Amino acid sequence: MINDELDPRAGTERIRVLYVDDSRFDRALVRDALEVESGRFTLVEAATLEELETILQEAMAAGRGEVDPDGSGPFDLVLSDFNILGMTGLDVLARVRRDLPQVPLIIVTGTGSEEIAVEAMKSGADDYVIKQPSHIRRLPETIRSVLRARQARVERDRARTLLEESEFRFRLLAEHATDLILRLDARGEILYASPSARAVVGVSPDALVGRRFDELVDGAGQERVAGILERGPGSVELPPVRIGAPGELADGGEDTGRWVQIRGRVVEGGNTLSGGRELQLACRDVTAQRRMEDRLEVSRERIRQLRHLESVGRLAGGIAHDFNNLLTVISGNVELLHAGLEVGHPLMEEVEEIRRAARRAGELTRHLLSFSSGEVTPVEAVDVAALVEETEGLLRRALGADVTLEVEVSEPLPHIESSPARLQQVLVNLALNARDAVLAREEVEQGGGKGEPGRVRLTVDSWVPPQERSTDAVSGEGADGPPGDASNPSEVLAADLVIGSWLPGAGRSPLLRIRVTDNGCGMGPGVMERVFEPFFTTKEVGKGTGLGLASSFGTVRQAGGTILVDSKPGQGSTFTVLLPVEPPAASQAG
Repeated sequence: MINDELDPRAGTERIRVLYVDDSRFDRALVRDALEVESGRFTLVEAATLEELETILQEAMAAGRGEVDPDGSGPFDLVLSDFNILGMTGLDVLARVRRDLPQVPLIIVTGTGSEEIAVEAMKSGADDYVIKQPSHIRRLPETIRSVLRARQARVERDRARTLLEESEFRFRLLAEHATDLILRLDARGEILYASPSARAVVGVSPDALVGRRFDELVDGAGQERVAGILERGPGSVELPPVRIGAPGELADGGEDTGRWVQIRGRVVEGGNTLSGGRELQLACRDVTAQRRMEDRLEVSRERIRQLRHLESVGRLAGGIAHDFNNLLTVISGNVELLHAGLEVGHPLMEEVEEIRRAARRAGELTRHLLSFSSGEVTPVEAVDVAALVEETEGLLRRALGADVTLEVEVSEPLPHIESSPARLQQVLVNLALNARDAVLAREEVEQGGGKGEPGRVRLTVDSWVPPQERSTDAVSGEGADGPPGDASNPSEVLAADLVIGSWLPGAGRSPLLRIRVTDNGCGMGPGVMERVFEPFFTTKEVGKGTGLGLASSFGTVRQAGGTILVDSKPGQGSTFTVLLPVEPPAASQAG
């Protein structure tokens, strides 16, 4: 017989467990594990399929077979061995599911086979426990965990069902709803549009009546809504689609129209106002949410790239230090060898070649250390305006006569803390990179007529990061956000997150901004992701080390700043260097 404590109506807090296992020893092991928590579990045991049937039938005959609202019935949980005489744990699972579909079941077995675990979970088991003392001791907590998960699932499903019923019942009737409510006939023509049509679509409800719904939806959305009227009665839910006034989406760009989440149902004739088959829709405006998701995706990508570069930098720094130690030994010995050879010695030429290779290797090592900030150089207050003026002649010679250099410096400029020589090298590296992009574009244009003259523009100014989502803060002079047009909210948010990671406080302090813009060949997303990686280059073998931009990035990061990139294939590139300014007191002292 079954203990009265199993009665689900008794209000007891004991957890009612049915355990099916033909091993007396294993049943005792589980019983002992549950009795550790005295008074918390009630255990009913079955050793055979017949005993299992008897227990279930007794519960039904005693009137306890009534299923609780949550579907549990006389037991809260079932434990079953996987290998039982005359049946398996899967047979027990099938038998329990027949009468008590919501009761969770845990397979308890001594095999520990992954294949058995996968098979049991695929068949609907809720968990899998191995018959080992360490696992069995944790069985009470495993049971509670499974029951909590089941209860959460039941409550979530119940809440979802109630919410959907409530939404459909009230949205389709409420004329004051902010959602756009539509009724379509079997041909897709609009029979009714709610007053919110003016806010969502931009036209009056009367202007929509008689038009086909697909006239309001963009091409991708038309594919999604096609054929929904052919479905049987029931609910309809579509991913967000873009809608607008008739003709608006065809004439405008990607930013026209509004994004809406469509939910509704197909209703058969006889249950509709028109008497015919209808599709009743509630279109919720999710444009703001969609745009925020796009902004966040841009920001996540920026952060991912920075983390990737930091990881590469740590790796490069470690390699450079180790390599530098080996190189010191090589250089020292080759110098001793060189000093010991007489002029004209047959090996002198080979030794000289080794010395040259060692110097080149040393230069590469310094670039790697610069990229990883592993080589810390002394810093001082730098007058960037004077530095640019000093470097301008060098830049013009480096660019050559075929590329025009435009320099614009907005004064007065605050001082920054950096190494003047290293910062000058950053300007040279960015200018040379811009020159190579311009020349690459001209090579592509050869044979197609004379294209636009090569141009590189260097601008330096003081910049304050704009406030997020404030168009007033980014529309004024000098308020545009890096790397391009700061009125683009996604760029502003991306800059916010990047700046906030390396500036103290709220990240709204004035910054020194250096921009190098070219009208060269531009870059695609794949190249931009790797542009600061050491040894990455798009040039031919022997025409570049791939360390110029990497070392520049390391220099700027060592100064507390960062570099942002904006580029599209065929539309040139802009590299934006952002550097924190020196505190006013220190600047005046310098």
